[in-house]
Amino acid sequence: MATTLFLGGLFNVVDPVTGFMTLYMWSWIILTIFILVTQAGMYYRGWKPLEPLHGLYYARKNQSTVAFTFNALLVGDLVAERDAKCIFNYADGGHGEDYEIDIPDHKLLDLFPMFKKIQIWWNTKFFYYPTKYLDIPPTKAIIGRISHVNKDVEIARKLEGGKWDRSASVVCAGVPVDIVVDMDDWTIRKSPQHKAIVKSARDWNQLNPTDQIHSYQKYQDYLLQNKIVCPQGVNPSALIPWQRIDAAFPLDLDENEWAGKKWQKSKDDEDSEAGNLNRLAMWVFIGGLGLAALILLARVALTLAAK
Repeated sequence: MATTLFLGGLFNVVDPVTGFMTLYMWSWIILTIFILVTQAGMYYRGWKPLEPLHGLYYARKNQSTVAFTFNALLVGDLVAERDAKCIFNYADGGHGEDYEIDIPDHKLLDLFPMFKKIQIWWNTKFFYYPTKYLDIPPTKAIIGRISHVNKDVEIARKLEGGKWDRSASVVCAGVPVDIVVDMDDWTIRKSPQHKAIVKSARDWNQLNPTDQIHSYQKYQDYLLQNKIVCPQGVNPSALIPWQRIDAAFPLDLDENEWAGKKWQKSKDDEDSEAGNLNRLAMWVFIGGLGLAALILLARVALTLAAK
């Protein structure tokens, strides 16, 4: 019995222009380019312009708070609580963990050492590191691993005994916002000060397992109390001139009177745009179903005609 080709083999013919590939191959190439261009457009038009709010997104995703961090020039940046307060990066072994999950010895695996190495790598690659510290159900662990949910704040809070300094002053998009002033680049991961603090805090934690330090606030408190020897190049405290504060935070707050109206207008614009996208998606879905139905009918007709 002869196989009935889709649409009578319409797409199986060689491209008449170049004579290089079939139309099927060209369609896959065009579809791949379309996907890449669409993804790039969504990134640069939808995600990249909202870069100042990325910290808010990660805070909501990780179920933590968000913080405004200000440097010595009082230039602010909205970041997730992890970036503003956690000394260690636990996912990268910041607490001395390499997360190489071993597997039990097995006679069959001993015969194939390479297979055992691959299995260890697989377990390590797909291991959700917060389960080393937190009691997380397997289903949530799988979701967190796939979604790249960061639990560094919860880990730090637990390792510090539940004590964690939070002084939220405002609420942004339903998320409490702290104010953190970093005068000495402590929160800059590549700065010499941060690296010195990481080493100093790790040394303290090894000698004091029941009184660990995982936040910049607690580390600074212990520095000021002379419990910790201040590392070279780290400034335990810094003063901000009032002139700089006045320049960064002017007392003229007339713009605040329009804040509510601006928020309401942006909310209305967002709802309107979302409604238009939903209607467009509905028509695209209906059109896709119609096209699929036509193709199905065409195939049935061609099959009947071939018989």
